[in-house]
Amino acid sequence: MKNLGLKFIALLLAIALWIFVSAPRREEVRERIVTASLSLVGVPSYLVITTPDIPSSVSVRVRGRKSDLRALASQSLEASADLSAINQSGEVEITLRSQHINVPGERRPSHTTGVPAHPWTTRPCATEERQQRAAPLA
Repeated sequence: MKNLGLKFIALLLAIALWIFVSAPRREEVRERIVTASLSLVGVPSYLVITTPDIPSSVSVRVRGRKSDLRALASQSLEASADLSAINQSGEVEITLRSQHINVPGERRPSHTTGVPAHPWTTRPCATEERQQRAAPLA
């Protein structure tokens, strides 16, 4: 029973450290809808998008721990739609999936996922071939 007081203090410190370290893992999962800027990438150079009402941002439902969602509040989310598979002009459907939602910065919250909110999962888009014409200068 030597140093009983020191052993008791060490036990209290170990319990406090365990609570501090494991608290984030015990946090409940929350969900929140945030706005993400939308960018269309991979448009072939010979095509142009003619749909006039493509929004510059989309609503994204984000699910994660409360502390991770708080960290996202100060960052801006980005959603990108890859149009590189389009090989001819006409109507195409743009589909946003969870892998298209990007969290910028060095450290993405580890247990946070984003999915497009209901209205913007798929959207039609019209493309036409880019045409060039030589015009004489007067």
